[in-house]
Amino acid sequence: MSVGVTAESSTPVTLGTTNVPVLTSAGVPTTGSYFVSVSLELDVAAGDSAFCWVPGGSYPYSIGEGPVASTGYVTIPLEADVSMTAGSPISVMCTNTLGSTSGTEFFSGTITAILVDNVTS
Repeated sequence: MSVGVTAESSTPVTLGTTNVPVLTSAGVPTTGSYFVSVSLELDVAAGDSAFCWVPGGSYPYSIGEGPVASTGYVTIPLEADVSMTAGSPISVMCTNTLGSTSGTEFFSGTITAILVDNVTS
């Protein structure tokens, strides 16, 4: 049986130029390295760009969309390897890099984190 956490949300979060958490799991059950898979739905306003990432992930980049020509929904997939301490939640952050504070928002998403290594030294 796999060890890990899952979470989902469909609570809208408006994206501005500051980094905001859009999705957070419960605390992980075991200290170790987790493979994290995320799927996000964003509603991106015309002319805006939105970027999302898993803080502390081994991949030092974000995935985003934009600037878009017209308002619409986009799906952003993310993957990361994250070292976590038992009880700590895994989160996903997003930002709107072009500064608009209206119209661009997180719409829904899911996160799954599976323990892949719990070797301690």
